[in-house]
Amino acid sequence: MSSTMLNATCDLSDFPNWMSLTSVPQNITVGGLIKSNETMIAMQECCAPNPIHSTGNNDCVLWCEVPENITTFEEWKDCVFQHVGSVPGFSVDYREAQSISAAIHPTVKLVAMTGLLALGLYAW
Repeated sequence: MSSTMLNATCDLSDFPNWMSLTSVPQNITVGGLIKSNETMIAMQECCAPNPIHSTGNNDCVLWCEVPENITTFEEWKDCVFQHVGSVPGFSVDYREAQSISAAIHPTVKLVAMTGLLALGLYAW
């Protein structure tokens, strides 16, 4: 299959929000690219020794757990660009591991609702 055929079905610039990719674990740091021949090579090089997974519409999203030797988005991006060649307009994505406490950080709405609930229970 040619790169043109892959790129025709997978929009290289349209990486979805990580939260919409429910098959990607939240507790690990991951890197992702949209599938093409060129980005597959970059994923093989930058993810090693970790396996590459695909998800999303038409399995167009490639992701892997970022190896321990890559610790920042800049390092991930540098690795990808070393191996991807000249693919115009593609999206390079990276998400750090989410801890449980980070996932439930309080919002104004949550605090207000908790306060109203406590007040209601107290008045009852």
